[in-house]
Amino acid sequence: MPNTFKEWAETIQHVAPVVATIVAALWALWHFCLRRQRWPRANIMHSVLEDSLPQGNRLLRVTLTVSNIGEVLLRLKDGLIRIQQMRPWPIHLLESEVDLSEKLCPEEMEYPWPQLVERYFNQQGFELEPNETEKFYFDFFLKPDIRSVIIYSYVGNPSKKWRSWHRLSRRKQIGWQETTVYELQSTGDDNGTKD
Repeated sequence: MPNTFKEWAETIQHVAPVVATIVAALWALWHFCLRRQRWPRANIMHSVLEDSLPQGNRLLRVTLTVSNIGEVLLRLKDGLIRIQQMRPWPIHLLESEVDLSEKLCPEEMEYPWPQLVERYFNQQGFELEPNETEKFYFDFFLKPDIRSVIIYSYVGNPSKKWRSWHRLSRRKQIGWQETTVYELQSTGDDNGTKD
């Protein structure tokens, strides 16, 4: 047991770095593991512009906005954007002799709407610093009979690899998703009425 001030000072001098190291390790554990700050975080959203083309066709311009809301560098990998038909309602959905609850398999959460177009994109090597935002633009051409669509986007997260020791046959996509239902504007061709 230290008796003099000098002995106390020497003891504190030897113990202080150990205590500081333990405090720093606990801080790192809290921020990087428990609060998951080492993983990138992002928000994605759609904005849609529409314009009329000859013969009643439509141009749908979808802007996919990706924002890095995390505290680490966000590296984008690949992704897709899909346009699905919602209205006019698919014929097989309107068949009256089949119960609508039977149209959805127990494993599915959403109805499998008819796909109009699916486009893959590769942003390998594209990076967003924390608090940065980037926009990606996609043009789609739709036939005149389409009244509403579902726009689905997925952006892959290469920082988070798929890890699971079960269901190895079904690889899980890890990334960010956004779904938007968009009602197309009526044109003069249909006398300004929507179905």
